[in-house]
Amino acid sequence: MKKGFLVILSLILSIQITLAQTHKEITILYLLPLHLDETIPDISTIESDMDIYEIPSFEMIGFWEGAKLALQTYEDSPYKVNVIVRDVTTDEQKLKSILNDAALMKDVDLIIGPFYGALFPIAASYAQDHNITIINPFSTRTDFVSENPSVYKLVPPLTTRPETLHKKMFPNYSNYQVILWYDQENITELGVYENYFKENKIPYILSKLQPETFSLKLELEPSMQNVIIALFQNRTNIINQMRLFSGIQNQFPCSLVFPEEWLNISSLDDDFYSIPNLFYLTNCFVDLNNTTIIDYKNHYVETYQSPCQLERYSFQGYDITKYFIDQYLYGSQDKTNSYTPMVYKFKFKQWTKGGFENEKIRLIHIENFEKKEVD
Repeated sequence: MKKGFLVILSLILSIQITLAQTHKEITILYLLPLHLDETIPDISTIESDMDIYEIPSFEMIGFWEGAKLALQTYEDSPYKVNVIVRDVTTDEQKLKSILNDAALMKDVDLIIGPFYGALFPIAASYAQDHNITIINPFSTRTDFVSENPSVYKLVPPLTTRPETLHKKMFPNYSNYQVILWYDQENITELGVYENYFKENKIPYILSKLQPETFSLKLELEPSMQNVIIALFQNRTNIINQMRLFSGIQNQFPCSLVFPEEWLNISSLDDDFYSIPNLFYLTNCFVDLNNTTIIDYKNHYVETYQSPCQLERYSFQGYDITKYFIDQYLYGSQDKTNSYTPMVYKFKFKQWTKGGFENEKIRLIHIENFEKKEVD
């Protein structure tokens, strides 16, 4: 395990790679929160591989590991890929010193920046001024993309959630009612759902959660499919309400759309996942039966001796690197050379005066303890 730790440490200390020589080339700058200036903890205190990934210096290691595997695919290609990696955390001056390094930035064509959102506008402004494409993988903010044509924002807007349910889920039911189940009025997502349903003339019921009771039962109809959209994150509320919900699931036909974050709650056991018609919306999804996914996971583990997981961004680093390098090298119009991401689905829409925002969110159905995407 300690040997694996040292292998990972050597990865984050690598700062530049040059791949195969050829006629056309691209230079990519990765801005990663590697926290290299922070003290690495005593290895003897680490009891498992997963303990390593709780250390800030290793939070984005999975992303970089995936990116390196994607970069390797160009080694025997007729293209030259230059890669620069820099450690960026919350130090504004450090970021500016990188961007102001004329020699370093001279030939940069693409910036991939899974660093902290507070500093992203600085890098995005630089990218716009120098006509460089910049990728923001994980932020939900729209202010940096709405008026900056250089930015690609990968997280779909909240408006895609009700629209996706409307198109992919509601048509499966001939007679249904929609219930928005929430615990606080000031939840942004609640307003997004309400606005969409009003605009599209979809009737809905508001049901505010009562922590000590299962008041939702009062809204359920035995003769209709009750599509319940849960919009709360309080762990105590989740556990209590799901315990009560599982007790009445056979009395009413229900479909529960829950936040993806609930998947991380270990207290939600088989009783929860055995509930019929469980759904969640996600930006990224791993189909464990897909042969490409299986081959990639095997290659990843063989290469790094570390887990290949969405939570570690192992897939995202590969997908983002491969997709945007191919787009640059082959051109977005050349469909024969376009890369199909493993865990993302991309459909970019350009803001009127700004950049590109992904509009493709994925609806996942949990059935018999298996996750399957609803097409």
